Amino acid sequence: MAFVGIVEHNGIDLTVVDISHCEPADSVRLLKQAIPLVKQQPKSSVLLLTNVENTVYNKDVFPYIKDYVVSNIPFIKGSAVVGIDGMKKAIFNTLRFVTLHEIKQFKTEIEARDWLATL
Repeated sequence: MAFVGIVEHNGIDLTVVDISHCEPADSVRLLKQAIPLVKQQPKSSVLLLTNVENTVYNKDVFPYIKDYVVSNIPFIKGSAVVGIDGMKKAIFNTLRFVTLHEIKQFKTEIEARDWLATL
C-alpha cells in the first residue's frame, strides 16, 4: 500500500510503515521517511507496525532496513511485522540477532494491530 504514518486502532495510535508490494527503491524511500516519524515521538512510546508483505528486496535494501530497525530501538514500546517469508525471514532473523530487539511476527495486519493496541 506504500504508507508511512500514524493511524488509530481501538483508540490507540499506531505508527504504520507499509512497504507491502513495493520495489526496492520505493521501500528505501519509505524507510527513510519512517525514521524521523518514529524519532519525533517520546522514547519507549512507539507502537510500530511494519508490513513487508510481497515486498521485493535486494542486497541494496538491507543497509536501509538495518538502519530503520537500529535507529528506532530507543523509541519502541512494541514492534510487529507482517509478511515475513522467504528471503525476508533470513533478514529478519539476522536483524533480531544483531540488534537483540524483539519484533513480533503476525500473519495479518489486523492481528498485528490488535496485539499492539493491547500494549
